[in-house]
Amino acid sequence: MLKKYSQLALSTFSPSQASSVIPAECEECRKLIEYLKPYILSVLEEPGSAESVAKRLLEDERALSLLTLVFQITLMRISESDLVATYRELGERFKSAGVDVEDALEAILEHDLWKLRQVRSNFGEFALMYLDFILNYPDDAYNYVVTLLSTMLLLLASHETIEPAKLRSIGEVLSTLSEELESYTLSFVLMLEKLGVEEEVSATARTREELRRVFGLE
Repeated sequence: MLKKYSQLALSTFSPSQASSVIPAECEECRKLIEYLKPYILSVLEEPGSAESVAKRLLEDERALSLLTLVFQITLMRISESDLVATYRELGERFKSAGVDVEDALEAILEHDLWKLRQVRSNFGEFALMYLDFILNYPDDAYNYVVTLLSTMLLLLASHETIEPAKLRSIGEVLSTLSEELESYTLSFVLMLEKLGVEEEVSATARTREELRRVFGLE
């Protein structure tokens, strides 16, 4: 039961980069980053291990409690412009090291923006969709949460280094994960439509290009 609740909470309340969006004065955020430091450093040491580290993280009840709390605080505080600015800054960080992750970060941003808009304007149907997803497709739901946490750990690890080689390795893994998140975005859009939800994003987005237009990223 705890694991199902944790999956629901994390998949519903988690912009991938949430912990970097929260203001520095957030005490809960500082506690989370401090607690996650060993996980972040493990991913920094070997970016390709992000998914295995994320699976270990999912077995850590204190980490899950802190993550759920911080993600919910994030949802109360961030704006769409905050989220966009955070990803733009991340892109510049990679770009300054000669690493191009623009497409990957854009796909992750699109996923986070869609979730943020759903939570704030369509939460009831959105939460029901995730609950149905978890109950009927538990393996897929688990893999989705692992993908979210892997992405978060990689993005946090990118703040721990300025080495081009490390950032390049992180960027390569992010590119793979961003493709998975893009698939989840489109899948969730269709799942919401099956619930009869008529909302701008879910009613119009069918492809990456259409999602970009809806989010105003073109």
